[in-house]
Amino acid sequence: MVVKSKRVVARRYKANQDEQDREALILDNMQFAQKIVSSMIPHLPAGVDKDDLYSASLLGLTEAAHKFVATRGVSFRTFAYPRIRGAVVDQLRKNSQLPQKVLKNIRMIREAVESIEPPATPELISQATGLTENQVEESLCAMKICTPESWDEIGGFSYRTVENPALHAENGEILEQMADCIELLPEREKTVLIMYHLDSMLLKEIGEVFNISESRASRVLTRAELRLRQFLEAKLGEEEKS
Repeated sequence: MVVKSKRVVARRYKANQDEQDREALILDNMQFAQKIVSSMIPHLPAGVDKDDLYSASLLGLTEAAHKFVATRGVSFRTFAYPRIRGAVVDQLRKNSQLPQKVLKNIRMIREAVESIEPPATPELISQATGLTENQVEESLCAMKICTPESWDEIGGFSYRTVENPALHAENGEILEQMADCIELLPEREKTVLIMYHLDSMLLKEIGEVFNISESRASRVLTRAELRLRQFLEAKLGEEEKS
């Protein structure tokens, strides 16, 4: 009876400790979830309830905290990132749809990218589609946010590699190539990319540094991510040929 009682107490203690650990993960990473949402807000369709998106991000964070197993050697943020973002995208898809005009532009951009040898920069996409660079940027932002599967297809390099480099931290070669390609970016794009991904600054804060709107900061970041993905694809393609 005493042995059984000790086992019950031990199980209860572990369950209580696990719950405390989950609560700590949630509290420590609420700003991380907010950052994910803030990167998606500037180019959302009109009428989207931002509070719903923040609520969805917290649900994704909570789900990640309950499913996370620290012993598997993956950091919590690496584990939580796709779940938080996925919860927000699901909420977006549930409550809003992209205008047909934007969807048409996205199809044009995808077709153009297939015909352009990397790097398919926004400037080249504009020339190939007849869209203005502003239209290309708006469509890329919408694609990244609302149709990530389309964004993934551009360059064949997952957006998570660029948006969340920690996911590939175990691959030193990829990170080294990424660092080389970042140096090829225009100065402002490179700075915005570093501020956002390495310094963990919000788009609003980056906009204040450059005296531009949050929406414009989002566009610059998206241009930088696209260009970086394309540089990486070109670099990897050259290595495969050699």
